[in-house]
Amino acid sequence: MIGPRGDPLAPRFPTDWLRRVGLGVVPIALAILGAGGVLAGALAALAPSSRSFLLDLLVLAAGFTALSHRPLRLPSGSLLHPGTALSLAGVFLLPPSLLPLISVPGLVWLTHRSRRPWWAYFVTFGHATLSLETAAAVYHVLAPTPFLVLPLSLPAALAALAAHEVVQWTISAALVAHRQGHAFRDQLRTTGRRDLNWGTVGMALFGLASALSYLESGLWGFLLQTALLVCLFRAMTYYTHLDVWQQAAWTDGLTGAANRRAWEAFLHARGGRAQPGTLFVLDVDGFKQLNDRYGHVTGDEVLRSLVHHLHRALRKTDMVFRYGGDEFVVVVPHEPVHREAVRHRLHLALEAWIAAWAGQGIGVSASVGEAACPEDGQQTQELFALADGRMYWEKLQRHSQRRDEGFF
Repeated sequence: MIGPRGDPLAPRFPTDWLRRVGLGVVPIALAILGAGGVLAGALAALAPSSRSFLLDLLVLAAGFTALSHRPLRLPSGSLLHPGTALSLAGVFLLPPSLLPLISVPGLVWLTHRSRRPWWAYFVTFGHATLSLETAAAVYHVLAPTPFLVLPLSLPAALAALAAHEVVQWTISAALVAHRQGHAFRDQLRTTGRRDLNWGTVGMALFGLASALSYLESGLWGFLLQTALLVCLFRAMTYYTHLDVWQQAAWTDGLTGAANRRAWEAFLHARGGRAQPGTLFVLDVDGFKQLNDRYGHVTGDEVLRSLVHHLHRALRKTDMVFRYGGDEFVVVVPHEPVHREAVRHRLHLALEAWIAAWAGQGIGVSASVGEAACPEDGQQTQELFALADGRMYWEKLQRHSQRRDEGFF
């Protein structure tokens, strides 16, 4: 599909402007929802019918506030609040009208500490309100009894937790995409791939477990669940940071491609045996001259944009390595019948990269060599040597052609 400005790899949105406007509506709608939810909750709390739930509301709000001082920044850019599990308990303990009030003290404190603008308070309230109200609606529609009784209420409770997680992470992806200028679909994919794990699932289940413990054992049971939640959250924090550190150790800091260390590990994986597919070696032509003429800042941008176009054209399972300097290795697993399609997709990415720089009056190009498994060999090192040789042969041919045409 041909995208905006003729770029075959451009997003499918009609324009970048439309995408920004569409995502910009999300925080506005959340702010309106948050303000309305807090106001409705405050009015409901003043009603005589809510008096029997005020102590439960106070306990949940206190627990949420106590745990919300150190949220975890997840790899996708979203924030995870440990108190979210306790607010989820309110879905099974409180009337839906009171749910927005659980997180108000904690979110006010957290938003104030981060020195965000006043309207951010209501966006945060709206985020929490929509997630909790959706979970409550699912639970009360599906639950055979208004009381939380196991195993009778378990299917409805699990469905409510699932609904909460879907809404919670979808909104988080939209807010991060709007803040960082990313495509929503890409951000949602990143959130699902990098943020959702057994730890986040465990935190959602803690909401149900906390509600059951509070009903059975009162405040002491709730305190025990809160202590267990703190332990789980600290473990999640440690392993999330460890994952970020490991990712940094295997990633090239300039381009975002996998680095030479990652390539060496890949080279020796599976006993050195290659997967069926194609290995490409790319080298930017005349990169030293480009640096000398336009400066190293421009040279860095050329490399970054090359990797950006490659990542847009390739699948998440395909790999891009920065082998060194201006040389890159691209590994695309595929069936033999798809070799031509893969080659075409890579060349479209290079054409888009060249066109982007041509629009700025800067000529760039790259020489490419390729080798396929099993046609050209079975070992990754063998394929790399063959593709590297073909790449240098293409570079030599191009150099000779330009010399014959009087460019040198």
